[in-house]
Amino acid sequence: MITLKKVLVVAAVSCLVAGHSSFAFTPIRQIDEEFFEVVQTGDDQEINRLLAEGADVNAQDENGYTALMLAAHSGNLPFIQALIALDANVNLQDKERTTALIFAAQKFHVAVAMELLEAGANVNVQDSCGCTALHYFVQFLCRLCRFGNSKLPISYFFGDKKAPIFVSICGIITELLKRGVNPEIGDIFGNTPLDLAHGIRNGVIRDYVIALITTCRNRYLAEKTEVRPILKTYMIDDICNIVDKY
Repeated sequence: MITLKKVLVVAAVSCLVAGHSSFAFTPIRQIDEEFFEVVQTGDDQEINRLLAEGADVNAQDENGYTALMLAAHSGNLPFIQALIALDANVNLQDKERTTALIFAAQKFHVAVAMELLEAGANVNVQDSCGCTALHYFVQFLCRLCRFGNSKLPISYFFGDKKAPIFVSICGIITELLKRGVNPEIGDIFGNTPLDLAHGIRNGVIRDYVIALITTCRNRYLAEKTEVRPILKTYMIDDICNIVDKY
């Protein structure tokens, strides 16, 4: 269980330059610290009691972490859903400018990321490494293709359905693009998600992701408006077949 005393890994890549955050630390109240702990136990009665007594669902500790960020980092979907139902702010940032969505992306929690997107998470927020959630999910595909199926989980959940891991990751990348993530954003080294996609070793998966991001990038640059669904290159069944043959 993650507690306030444990240190979270806040980046999936090493950062040579740390950005400055607008987060200003306010000493956390005892009741809010209790709320942080109880929300991880799933004790609805205690959660409701603390809220009734004035606990703040959006309280932040000295690192800027909220209960929602902790739940996103651990991948605990029921807690995410409960906190969102309690009006948790999905777009708060910690002192490294990380949001709950970026935490989910760093740990490759697809179902959690989808839940946060449905709740209105900002897809274009950059952490102190300059990365968006899209950067991290593309990086994950690079890792998957490097290690091969013998090192991979058999499946991930995408929405409420279980799907092969490649399908899940490609699906969340598609969702981020559909929801308007800017594919032109570079990290602190200048790498865009498209640059990272060229490192995917599986040729068909690489071509799929590159085609998807390129189409969105061209449309984004042309219209400067919200990106609409543009998945045309491959269908999900094709990706399933690719995984079977990989």
